[in-house]
Amino acid sequence: NCTIESGFVCNGNIGVASSCFEPELPLLSFAAAAFGPFAEGTLGTAKVVRSGFNGSTSTVEWRTYGSTAMNSPEANDFCATAADYTTASGTLTFPPGVDEAEFGVQLLADGVWEQEFFTYERLVVRLSNPEGASVDAVQEQAYIQ
Repeated sequence: NCTIESGFVCNGNIGVASSCFEPELPLLSFAAAAFGPFAEGTLGTAKVVRSGFNGSTSTVEWRTYGSTAMNSPEANDFCATAADYTTASGTLTFPPGVDEAEFGVQLLADGVWEQEFFTYERLVVRLSNPEGASVDAVQEQAYIQ
């Protein structure tokens, strides 16, 4: 059945039949590899973008990861979960026609100046479990710093 409700996009009528196709799944990714820097005690935000077909609803889960979640020093987030930010997770929903969404993570004011040891304090955020879309494997992870 070639209807919008069944997930098809109709281009119009050709005689007595409709010209329809099933669109490819849109791709969800972070808009940048890192967001910030944000001041301690503020909300650090990250933007997720949807590319491709945007005529239906897509969702994706996101969450923060602590410093023990990463195996390599290059990928380590340099933030202590209990002192530098509030662990968070959620679901972003992209209604039809919407291509961008943001979420925020509360950054705590611990009064410790870590920048002399690292470029910036930063935490890892990742996308997972998309519905009505795919997650770009190259841009499924970003930093909030």
